[in-house]
Amino acid sequence: MFMNVLLGILSEVILSVGIIFIILLDIFLNDSNSKKFISRVSLSVLLLSILSVVCNINYYLKEQFFLNSNIILDNVSVVFKLLFLFGGIVTIFISKSKNFLNNKKTGEFYTLLLGAILGASLIVSSNNIILFYLSFEMLSISSYVLAGLNDTKKSKEGALKYALFGGVSSSLMILGFSYLYGLSGTIDISQMTYIISDMLTLETNVISIIISLLLVFVGIGYKISLFPFHFWVPDVYEGAPTCVSAFLSVVSKAAGFSFLLRVLLIPVGLWYEYFWNGVSVNSFQIILGLLAVCSVCYGNFVAIKQDNLKRLMGYSSIAHAGYMALALSSGNKLAIKAVIFYLLVYLFMNFLVFAFINFVENIKDKKDIYLADIRGLGKKFSLIGVCVFIAIISLAGLPPTGGFSGKFLLFDSLIERALSFKDFGFASYYFLSLALIGVLNSVVSFYYYMKIAKTMFLSESSDEEILVEDKNFCFVYKIFILLLVIPILLLLNFSIVGFLYNG
Repeated sequence: MFMNVLLGILSEVILSVGIIFIILLDIFLNDSNSKKFISRVSLSVLLLSILSVVCNINYYLKEQFFLNSNIILDNVSVVFKLLFLFGGIVTIFISKSKNFLNNKKTGEFYTLLLGAILGASLIVSSNNIILFYLSFEMLSISSYVLAGLNDTKKSKEGALKYALFGGVSSSLMILGFSYLYGLSGTIDISQMTYIISDMLTLETNVISIIISLLLVFVGIGYKISLFPFHFWVPDVYEGAPTCVSAFLSVVSKAAGFSFLLRVLLIPVGLWYEYFWNGVSVNSFQIILGLLAVCSVCYGNFVAIKQDNLKRLMGYSSIAHAGYMALALSSGNKLAIKAVIFYLLVYLFMNFLVFAFINFVENIKDKKDIYLADIRGLGKKFSLIGVCVFIAIISLAGLPPTGGFSGKFLLFDSLIERALSFKDFGFASYYFLSLALIGVLNSVVSFYYYMKIAKTMFLSESSDEEILVEDKNFCFVYKIFILLLVIPILLLLNFSIVGFLYNG
């Protein structure tokens, strides 16, 4: 019994021991060479955690409950844990720059990073309200501090804004959970969903339940940066260290979506359905669909005016959250598969663009990178330029990239939902219009993504000379970016979705 529980939470145990070990190392090791050892330890902890998941993957793929049903393990949790852990490894590589992580902050950075990953891993495995909330706060508080690690005014302001918005949204979320606990009488999430579903079927306390669910959704919407809970994103991304911005754009967002998927999977009964002119309509689907439309439109149209690359990627992140929320509003199994697949592709293409921004920061010795700073770099560093071009056309959703496959699946889930109704009426037109809005916004996003490519390849180099051109650094970065671009092309294959989610 003990061994079964240990296998079920082995990756979390490794992360916990690693965090304690790094704290002790940071206390007793003071010289600069010893500080470098901490980054290697952090990397080793993440690799061991990945190994623990991969070696026991057959054990994890069977849906199981542990620790009095507080922990749930299944194929969805396995995929997200691997995503979080790999995101942490890439974040560590990006952090290896010349203008970040002085010796005083090394221990804090790696401790907080592993703490955030531990929180994210527990979120996707939580089947208990209290455990979920503690995991959510572990991820959130670590992220607040990470966002303020840059010694700049922008970084401190962004971190403060992040913490203030996070505190309010977290309070509203736990208020919603407390109401749901009062209505259902349990903190077990899977039991709660069944009880709430039965109450909705019997039309008991409908208004209270919907208000409670909306309060919970405020916290999740803030974590995935969905409109109108997105206000912190551009300032935090601009002020935070580039590696942290990349981490927040992928891992933090994926953690929010993992819980949203968990709510959809156990079971879809949380959605209150009623009939409008004889057609079954879901209130949560409508709300999520409308917020998703606002997110894709706001994110893409505001991104057009941005010159700062990290702010541009911040608004792009809001739009991509909208794309995934559009698919989830359809409420079918294809949407769940599509979101998991898209998050995997999004990890590689978004991290690659942020890695490029970090590369420019290093060779120009700057902390704020604008479009003018990348003029001609595509020609000077041709391999890196081509890889970044592949990443941005993947973000735009053009073939033959994983981004195209992902968006195809996202929009296809909406079309499948539209065609599922017996009578082609209001509901069918609603979901088809959501798919059309998503496609049109992808066209809009093509403009500002191509603006990056145009500046890199077609604009003349600025008069400013490159200040730092370490050949070893450039070579290592070329290999690193090349390793990130390969999965963007390989993940074109749709059949991988069936492997990721047997449903």
